[in-house]
Amino acid sequence: MMKEIRYLLEYLLLRLVIRTSQFLPWKNCHSIGELLGRIVFDLLGFRRKVTLINLRLAFPQMGEEELVSLGRRSYQNLGRTFFDLLKLSHSSPQRRIDFEGLDNLNRALKEGKGGVILSGHFGSWEFLMAALAQRGYPLDAVAKEQHNRLVDRLVNGYRMRSGMGVIKARGGAWEVVRALRRNRLVGVLADQDAGRDGLVVSFFSQPSSFSSGPALIAEKTGSPLIMAFIVREGGKERIIITRPLPPGGRKERTQAYVQALEGFIKSYPDHWFWPHKRWKSTVGPY
Repeated sequence: MMKEIRYLLEYLLLRLVIRTSQFLPWKNCHSIGELLGRIVFDLLGFRRKVTLINLRLAFPQMGEEELVSLGRRSYQNLGRTFFDLLKLSHSSPQRRIDFEGLDNLNRALKEGKGGVILSGHFGSWEFLMAALAQRGYPLDAVAKEQHNRLVDRLVNGYRMRSGMGVIKARGGAWEVVRALRRNRLVGVLADQDAGRDGLVVSFFSQPSSFSSGPALIAEKTGSPLIMAFIVREGGKERIIITRPLPPGGRKERTQAYVQALEGFIKSYPDHWFWPHKRWKSTVGPY
């Protein structure tokens, strides 16, 4: 009973924040998001320890003060990303985004086998998928189901308003295959720990478990694996879409994705989702 009450309060609070954000310009929402991120990192300390452990593993050359500063900036980025998602309920991101590499998607669709868009919890990842859908690309996003069903339905509703379909991550493999066979694009955030059954590849020189699912599905369907990332540049975002990964085995293609992800993180280290226990299945320092 208490859990249901908590979920309802979370849902009502989220609706209130969404309603308030409708009357605020992007700049103000991002400023509030940055403030919330700083509060969560500095005052509440939510997953601060996990974040700093991850940053030490990834950037052993950095001093502690520099790592704390980077961790704080990453939480501020998460605050901005949170409001980006809320603004999707009533505003289009199109005018805020530049695109690079759309020809890679166009060529994939011309071949008639759809395409798997590999990305990560990087930058404003919700904007990435929404912007492509609003540009007219037939796209389904694979999304993890939230424990709070009220919030889950609300967020998925906003995603679908932008024009994308939503495929549940749990048990959704066949839906992904069917979407690809209908020549659709399927967006997957494949950067989180895949557990003991994942493929172990090198990520920041650490053994890391990643899902082989995207590479396996691409192998079975003949669909290309295309990477896409979104970076913040001043008051706008830029979506970068790469050429398809070359043919190869599952481990080789997964490692190629991970290597590209690592490169983007090194270029924009505050863009990534550092609070995740990324190495819990391998190095396990938590």
